[in-house]
Amino acid sequence: VADPFDLLITPINIDACDGVAVALDAQFPGCTYEWSSGQTTQTISVSVPDTYICTITDPQYCTAIKTYFVEYHPVPVVDLGPDQSLCGVSSHVLDAGHPGSTYLWSTSATTQQITVTQSGPYSVTVTTPYDCTSSDAVQVDFHAMPVDVLQDVTTCIGSPPTLNAGNAGASFLWNTGSTAQAVAADSSMTYTVTVTTPDQCAATFDALVTLMPLVTIDLGPDSLLCAGQAITLDVGTAGLTYSWTTSATTQSIVATTTNNYGVSATNGYCSGSDDITLTFQPAPT
Repeated sequence: VADPFDLLITPINIDACDGVAVALDAQFPGCTYEWSSGQTTQTISVSVPDTYICTITDPQYCTAIKTYFVEYHPVPVVDLGPDQSLCGVSSHVLDAGHPGSTYLWSTSATTQQITVTQSGPYSVTVTTPYDCTSSDAVQVDFHAMPVDVLQDVTTCIGSPPTLNAGNAGASFLWNTGSTAQAVAADSSMTYTVTVTTPDQCAATFDALVTLMPLVTIDLGPDSLLCAGQAITLDVGTAGLTYSWTTSATTQSIVATTTNNYGVSATNGYCSGSDDITLTFQPAPT
């Protein structure tokens, strides 16, 4: 062996990734080989970090030494996390980790992190400075939250409202125990409902229902009185809005003449009315 052996004194550095076998080729076919690991073939396969030395002897018994420094590096563990089913958000950050590596996402992005705004599968391949690669994928789904369609209601107790939670196709649980989409609100109270969509996005909404009492008016029976007398007609319930046929707007009026007296009153939601006929007869002479 001539000049080529003079080049064998330069050690060879080999970087490999964990779990990957590396072939070391001593070259120079037709020689004999003696490796520090005990093999005697021209090429050996190694899978652990070490210094591997091969003594090469040609047919003329000239020898040379070839040295390999084999170093193994960890394969990156890429974990984008579990599949994501996200409610009521418009974006999500995916982080491939391993700063200092290179990245290639399924979106063609080459950064460590990406922000996604659309439902779909996302994958990334991470390559370390030693060319060790690993990949991972994740499914990200964006779902809308239930919509609040309930409103506070004040109405007459004689016409109780129906509360409809909307969001057809969802499941419902009211604080009344009902699981229907709509409930009859027959009591003054706060009604709450938890709405859960088919995508398991849940929200709780409420509505305050105030049922105003009925307005009942009783002016009494028609009456016969003597001229000169006076009678007070009283609706009997304070705090209402009153309208008498005499144009009065007070809770009570004083009647002194023959007439039919009528009144209507309202609390803003419920109304009532009544009338009475009063006849005043002249006193005997």
